[in-house]
This record gives sequence, C-alpha cells and structure tokens, in this order.
Amino acid sequence: MGKGKLLLITLIFAILSSWATPVQATSCMNLMKSFMRATHVDGEARVIIGKKLFNKIIEAAEAQEFTEAAIESLKVGLAKFERTPLQKDVESYLAFVKSLKEKSYTKALADVAQIHQLEPKSNFAVTFKKLKKDFGKQEEKFFNKSLKELKRERPDLSLADATKKAREVAQNMTRKYERLTLGCRSPRWTPERKAAGTSFKKFVLGIGAASSAGAYTYQNWDRDIDGKWVGKLGYELTMGAVLGAMLSKITANPENTAVTMALKRYFASRILSGVDMVAYSSLFGISVAEGRARLEAILKDPAKKEELKKLQKYIDKKKLYQRMMESVKENARPMLGKIGIDMDPRIKVVSDVDWNNLTDADLERKEVQEALVAAVLLQMYDQNAGKIIKTGSTGSDRWAFNASYAAVMLPRDTLVTLYIYRTLCMGAMNPKMALMKAIGVYTVNRLIGDQLYFWIRRQAINQ
Repeated sequence: MGKGKLLLITLIFAILSSWATPVQATSCMNLMKSFMRATHVDGEARVIIGKKLFNKIIEAAEAQEFTEAAIESLKVGLAKFERTPLQKDVESYLAFVKSLKEKSYTKALADVAQIHQLEPKSNFAVTFKKLKKDFGKQEEKFFNKSLKELKRERPDLSLADATKKAREVAQNMTRKYERLTLGCRSPRWTPERKAAGTSFKKFVLGIGAASSAGAYTYQNWDRDIDGKWVGKLGYELTMGAVLGAMLSKITANPENTAVTMALKRYFASRILSGVDMVAYSSLFGISVAEGRARLEAILKDPAKKEELKKLQKYIDKKKLYQRMMESVKENARPMLGKIGIDMDPRIKVVSDVDWNNLTDADLERKEVQEALVAAVLLQMYDQNAGKIIKTGSTGSDRWAFNASYAAVMLPRDTLVTLYIYRTLCMGAMNPKMALMKAIGVYTVNRLIGDQLYFWIRRQAINQ
C-alpha cells in the first residue's frame, strides 16, 4: 500500500473518530455506533430512538390510557434501548403491560428495553418473551392450517401466492389470539372477560344441573321414589343453581387472584350453606308434628311402658333433650311457630316424675309432653342419622358435612374451575371446540366428584 493511500485512510479514520464523541470509536463496533446519534443514560451511551418512532410509541401508550406517570416511565425506558426497536414489538409490549395490575405499570414500562435482551433481568420482560414465543408458535399453526386449506380449496394458486395469502391469514389470526390472550388475563373487565363470564355462568348452570341430577339419582336409586324423593332432587338442583350463579360471578371477576377467588368461593358457599341448613331442616327435617304423631301412637300402644323407657335416655342420661332444644331454637323456630307448639329451649327436664313409671296424670302435664316430644324427635333423628356426623339436626349435619368436604376439595375445585373458565375465555376463536373441551374436563371431574360427594354424604349424614 502506498504512503498516499495510508495517509488518506488515517485522515478519514481521524475525522470519523472526532464525530463519534462522546462515544469513543476504539473498536469496529464503536465505529459503527458513531454514525448513530447517542446520549448518556445512567453513565452509559445509548441509542436515541428517532423522533418519529418515539412519538408513535407515546401515542400508542396514550391510546392504551396509561397514566402520565406511567408514560414518563416509558420515556425513560425507551432511552435505554441499545438498538432501534421495531414499533410493533414495543406496541405489543404496551398491550402486555396493560394486562397487568396498574401498580406494575411504572416498573414494567421502565423495563421496556429489556425485551431485546437475550437474558432479561426484568420479570415483566421474561413473561412477555414467553408470551411472544407462544404467539409465534400459534402463528405457525395458523399458517400451516391456512396453507393446507388453500391448497385444498384453491388448487389454481401457485405455491408462492398460497404461501403469501396463508401468511397474511396467520398474522391476522395471531393478532386476534394475542388480544384474546391479554384480554383474558387482564385484571380488569375487558370485553373478553365479560363474554367469558356470561359463557361460564351458562355453562355451569346447564351442565352442572344435569350432572347433579344424574349423580343424586344414581346414589339414591334404592330409596323409595315418592314425592319426598322428587322434592329432595328438586331442592338439590335449586340450591345448586343458586350456588353456581353466585360462584360464577366470583370466578369471572378479574380483580380476584386464584387464591382470592378460591377463598371467596369457599366462604360464599358457607354463607349459602347457612340458608340451606335452615331450609333443609324446615322442608325435610323431622317436624314437631311428626314427633307428636309418633308419641300419640306410643301412648296408644299396649306396650307403651317399654317404649317410654326407651325415651328416657334422651331425657336424662345423655341430656340430648337440651341439645335438641338448642337445635330447634336455631333451625326450626319459624316452623314451630306456624304449628303453634311452644318448645321453649329454656324448659328444663322435668325432675319431679318417675320416668320409669309415668302415670296417666304425668302424661297429661304439658311439660312432660314437651319433654317426650323432644325425646321422640331425637330418637327419630338418631334412627335416620348418618354414621359420621351427628349434630342433633339434619340441617346442621348438612352444613357440617358441606363445610368439611368443600375445604378438602378446595384445591382441586379451584384448578378445574380456572381451567374451564380460561378454556371458555380463550375459546372465542373456536367456540365449539372450546365448549367440547370444557364439557370433557367438567364431565370427567363431575363424574368422579359428584359420585364421590353424594356417596360420602350418604355415609356421613344419610342424606
């Protein structure tokens, strides 16, 4: 190389180096960066995003209705890019951040530059990159499906045209899929969330009623199918529908986290179980009228002395009379008022009679009759109670069992519920397939769950 050429190259290098300040062109990479406008952020040189691109990104953020503080944080984050980003990538990240809780906006937008890093430190950038990877996989699925359909329906298209058209379709479908994904995971009432809430409620009320009816019928087929049997079935379906409607609102509420949703569903079901306890006792529990009728039958029986002795243990030894009175006070007071029988829980066991040798005069006394009716009711309860839970009231038995069972099954029910809800929410792109998938999961879960529930309940409380 001649001296003249070497001198010329040295001169050019010196001029370029002077333009690169404050970035020092000490390497080939630095020399390339010197052609770009730069600024210092936190002591490091970063590329300035062009004004046009910068304004478009800010406009996109304002369209997403971010707060001023969040947008200011975004501006700081944009200055940290080491290379000019694609507008669609940043806008996609803005949509992702909007699907987060509002308290995360500022930090997430400040980390926007990390979406181009191979190993980002920001959890927001990591999650976003995972989602983008999923979106990319979905786009390829859409593309392959579309290309296959085009080849079948449009054999006249060349491979190049079919490929181009399939790619356009795939990109449009991916954009819809991305909006749907972010909308379904958003902690706000997005259009996707609202639609999913409506679908989920209809789903639970429809298939839930069918499942409960089938399981109840199967587990109680050996009982006498009379008016009371049908009434209990109708009661189960009614309470199930009320509970399903109430719990579906909690499930669909985007403000609830998985843990919050699970706890709210549990305690809401316990509140409804309180109503169920009173209603079931009133409708299907042993009524005072039944107790009086049975007592009258005992008093007319020639062997009434032996029967009365059997009742003594409920009055004296086990003190079940007082327990029954408390149960009556809590669960059946309105019913007793309608019947017109006063069974004040403050009434004490009559102690001035010989319960082993009750005379006709003793049996005429009101307090003795009330004690005997209470004893008969407890005797009838014991004869119909389950093997595990015995509180002294059919309604209280039911409440205690449901509370225990729901607590044990809470993790499983939460996972299944969330899966079905998300399936229905994401199923907007293919409603039929989503419904079939949700029905499949729900059916398998309920076939096992409902059968188990009614079988255990029958063993525990005989209901």
